[in-house]
Amino acid sequence: MFSRVSAISLLLVTIFLQQNARAVGESDAESTVALTATVFADAGKSERELMEALLAVLESEVSMQSGLSVVERRQIDLALQELALSEDLGQNEVTRLQLGKIVSADLIVTLELQKPEVDDQTLRVLIRIVESLTGIVRGVAVAPVSDAALDEAVGQIAPDLSPSSLFVQGEHLLAATRVGVYEFDLEDRQWTKTMEGSGLGEVRIFPGKSHVWATKYGREIFPYAADEAEAARFQAAWFNERGQAGIRILFAIEHNGQVWYGGYPWARFRSVGFYRVNPETGEFRMYGLRDGFHMSTTYTTRAAVAVGNDLWLATSAGLARVTPRAQGVAQGKSRGNAGP
Repeated sequence: MFSRVSAISLLLVTIFLQQNARAVGESDAESTVALTATVFADAGKSERELMEALLAVLESEVSMQSGLSVVERRQIDLALQELALSEDLGQNEVTRLQLGKIVSADLIVTLELQKPEVDDQTLRVLIRIVESLTGIVRGVAVAPVSDAALDEAVGQIAPDLSPSSLFVQGEHLLAATRVGVYEFDLEDRQWTKTMEGSGLGEVRIFPGKSHVWATKYGREIFPYAADEAEAARFQAAWFNERGQAGIRILFAIEHNGQVWYGGYPWARFRSVGFYRVNPETGEFRMYGLRDGFHMSTTYTTRAAVAVGNDLWLATSAGLARVTPRAQGVAQGKSRGNAGP
């Protein structure tokens, strides 16, 4: 297995980026970055996998820097990379169409895996930082490959995909991504993958009073880090109908001893994307027209906050206030078309 660029080399890139971001735009404006990678002509699958992993880790490193935002990350061939580095990039419409989102960034970072010399088999990556608009090269560096194993290094530095949700629990930073949940030990400075994703859609986690709540396709709500027996208590709340793998959940809060959560509707005209589950018994209910909501094929519930006994909902149809009751939810005042 190929090894990969050291953390020191990647941090060097982020320092270059911070310095050059200030040169490209205003000091208080966020600079956008496109990350690209390419390999030498006769490179094989292992080399391409290596570069994909490098891009993933570099994205994580750059995203952690203030003032920088990643807008694209992809592998490109050598010919396309030369277009990205050309001085007429800003004026050539054909070139800009071929490169897509890459040219929308303020800065383009190219990682080029160089072919080892006959008498020196050390792998090296040529790193260049280029202004998208002018094609001016702002920084160049060559990073040798470290001896750390690829998988080990990815696990030590950061999750390999951008997080969908993030918060701190005790001495750990929790980051949910499409492929699972990672925990970063704030004292030991180490990443550990603690939960696998479903392979479809993103994983999300939500802090609660009694648990951290997790969601992924096919398991719409369950306690984070729960064993199979504990998670199975919530099975009634898991999407189990034909036609799709599951539904997207965007929030979850605990209120009056219940877990209220929401996102996309269970099915057309059957819910407004607002749900409740009893964490002790697993009793599940979805809410819709009979509870006072207006119905729509595009209805989604995006966020909720508890105020006294009420829940305020941000929905695609407007702002709604609902009052939890023993036998359901009574709709209160609303703005837009959320309720009656």
